[in-house]
Amino acid sequence: MAKMPRSSFYYKEIKRTYHEVKEAILSLYKKNRKRDSYRPMTFKLRQMGFNLNHKTVLKLMNELGIHSILRKKRHGKRGKTLHIAPNVLNRDFTATALNQKWVTDVTEFQVGQEKLYFSPLMDLANREIIAYNFATHPKFSLVKKMLEQGLSRLKPTECPIIHSDQGVLYGSV
Repeated sequence: MAKMPRSSFYYKEIKRTYHEVKEAILSLYKKNRKRDSYRPMTFKLRQMGFNLNHKTVLKLMNELGIHSILRKKRHGKRGKTLHIAPNVLNRDFTATALNQKWVTDVTEFQVGQEKLYFSPLMDLANREIIAYNFATHPKFSLVKKMLEQGLSRLKPTECPIIHSDQGVLYGSV
């Protein structure tokens, strides 16, 4: 006899194949349109009754040749760049005479279950709202009507500077 423990003589490393787990991973992968990475996949497998470590799930996904498809981040709409007007006021929000400098903006209000959009036109000489308009949608017509109201008050010799944040609604004026 070789004086070797019996357990060492009969010991054979058993490699786990994870057939059922791999089938579950593939079905979840297809069901979730290839979006799940290994961590959400691990969570869903645990809900199905498979007690696995996240590193094991990652290893199995690599063996199957699958990985989550990352969607590109969208950074706003890319289109025509609007004309950017020079900043004539340069943060000087004071005026010495009426109808010299006007400022405007569009503000969204929540009224009950509905949103309202308010577009005022303010004279910087006396901080008076000289024209305004409300609408349920932020459209060009909201700004157009407000500007028409304000411009109708002017004398033919008056030509105020109109300052806005140059948002989308003002880019089409």
